[in-house]
Amino acid sequence: DELHINLEDADLQSTPEEEARFKRLESMRIINKHLSDFFYTELYKETPEAKAARGYLATRKWEDNFCKEMRIGYAPDNGRDVVDFCEKKGLDLGLLQEMGILKMSEKSHALYCVYRNRIMIPIRDRYSNIEGFTARTMDEEKDGRKYINSSNSDLYDKSKSIFGISMAMREAKRTEKMFL
Repeated sequence: DELHINLEDADLQSTPEEEARFKRLESMRIINKHLSDFFYTELYKETPEAKAARGYLATRKWEDNFCKEMRIGYAPDNGRDVVDFCEKKGLDLGLLQEMGILKMSEKSHALYCVYRNRIMIPIRDRYSNIEGFTARTMDEEKDGRKYINSSNSDLYDKSKSIFGISMAMREAKRTEKMFL
């Protein structure tokens, strides 16, 4: 038997609140994509910092092909570089602060990036959209915390995120198997 359901156009319309939430999430995804591109580009620059970051990755036995596939990057030590990049791209600095990527200095009242001199690893959802980052220090003695994860936001919630899920989903499709 066929089931016929008539849907009115009104049933398919989003509310203004739903539209606003969708646009906000999409803005966050766009910001994360731009940041990922920035961090990736920084890793492959010919600066002493970038060379040190690539050297660190080699000591961890993270091969270049893996780093490129994962779009692993590097956050420069100068906390202003990311801010300058975001300003040039016209990204919403207020939204970047809400996402916990930028903070206002209490001393200078200037914005800075919380990720400095760290290896940047994108955290993806099951559809491969970047929902946040995990930032690994290269000097545990100096920096204290080994990893800094993105702050919880409307887009990223650490308690609901599974690191590596996009790779697992891709492999499950390829092999038609999933292990839990």
